[in-house]
Amino acid sequence: NSSNMQEPKLVALGFPPDAVIKKHVEYATSLTQAGVHWRVMSDDELPRVQEFVKAHVEGEPTVETTRGAILAFDATDELIAAQVIGAVQFDGLLSLSLDHLAVDEGWRGRGLGFVTLQLGDRVPMPSKPVCQFGNIARDQARFFQRAGFTVFQPGEALQLPGAPVALSSSSEPYPCMMYRTWSLADHQ
Repeated sequence: NSSNMQEPKLVALGFPPDAVIKKHVEYATSLTQAGVHWRVMSDDELPRVQEFVKAHVEGEPTVETTRGAILAFDATDELIAAQVIGAVQFDGLLSLSLDHLAVDEGWRGRGLGFVTLQLGDRVPMPSKPVCQFGNIARDQARFFQRAGFTVFQPGEALQLPGAPVALSSSSEPYPCMMYRTWSLADHQ
């Protein structure tokens, strides 16, 4: 290859869509049987979601402007998880940004974050997203890999579809860029 372009260095390549779907169905079935249900955030719920994220995400998370969120509730309608997303569009191609994924400590390890993460494309958007991206801590790579995301080494840049420049993370606690194409929705 005569190109000087180097492939980005990866922490982990995302699991294939079929494996992600199988795990999603397994977790979602168990959680639904326990009374968990999901829905898109309404505008009046933003303050509640802001408080929840601040209580369950390390550091100083902000939820100021957002395109929306997927919320999970237990059988008593207590908020137990939230995926807060943003959106960017380049050359007509919409990409979702994972701004925050917050899960109540009592529900961690049961697949709630995994299932909530898979539902981001349910937030109403002007067009179907082509991918989802974000930046994460290196120790979160395995979780996101299992959810179908490819995770880059700290400092490696991510080229979004249609974007004029690549993105990289300068966040100390979250130095790894990650992304996935939106294939789960294509299988449903």
